[in-house]
Amino acid sequence: MRHIRELFDLTGRTALITGGATGLGYQMATALAEAGAAVALASRREELCREQAGELAKATGVRTLGLRLDVGVKAEAEAAVEAVVQAWGHLDILINNAGGSAPGDTVALSEQVWCETLDKNLNGAFYCAQAAGRHMIPRRQGSVINTTSVFASLGTDGRIYVDPSQPPLENVAYNAAKGGVLNMTRGLATVWGRHGIRVNCISPGAFIVERLVKRLGDMKEALVQRWSDRTPLGRVGEDDDLKGAVVFLASDASKYVTGAEIVVDGGWSIW
Repeated sequence: MRHIRELFDLTGRTALITGGATGLGYQMATALAEAGAAVALASRREELCREQAGELAKATGVRTLGLRLDVGVKAEAEAAVEAVVQAWGHLDILINNAGGSAPGDTVALSEQVWCETLDKNLNGAFYCAQAAGRHMIPRRQGSVINTTSVFASLGTDGRIYVDPSQPPLENVAYNAAKGGVLNMTRGLATVWGRHGIRVNCISPGAFIVERLVKRLGDMKEALVQRWSDRTPLGRVGEDDDLKGAVVFLASDASKYVTGAEIVVDGGWSIW
């Protein structure tokens, strides 16, 4: 029987985190690095990824990379995975975290915005998983972790994002994309289980990340209060609340867990 510390230890493992330079992606990257994994941060902001990778290396002592990646472009997804394999010999952990939303009037939503939202969230996650799977399947090991949202299985309550005098925010494309990621997780888990690859997802609740702060402006404090009031634990997510979940799913501590959704929302979705 292995010791619990050994089960959570990621020493010798390698990880690629999309959207890894900021927000939830960087929080998860930090957790994996602190657990001993070599970590590659990838996003469209290549220079920022390199800077953040350097900071992470200094803080944790692990090997890091900063890579260019637009997840909606299949060739770039394949290139990012190849870069990790070329640098470190193998890829053990893929975190599909890159994404984004473009809320707006559903009736007026353009085809371009709809397709871009699917590319950022659903298509990109599949392209990266597909590329990673090509390397993981022959080795018969690997962990793919997709970042979804509580709104993957719930409709967005758009009232909490706006002043009461305004119409509720509409975010249907995001709901559709994240719902697709949730069920893609289950689908991949069924077909790759026989190859020893586990596929799971984390569905966060309210985390006030950088891009949300910019979008909200003066509404930030009101949003935090509304989310907190509706959450059993009485607060929004903090900068270490995803660490335990991601290390659990990345490590051998979850070696008999696949196709699962871990909801990290302070209880928001239970009522």
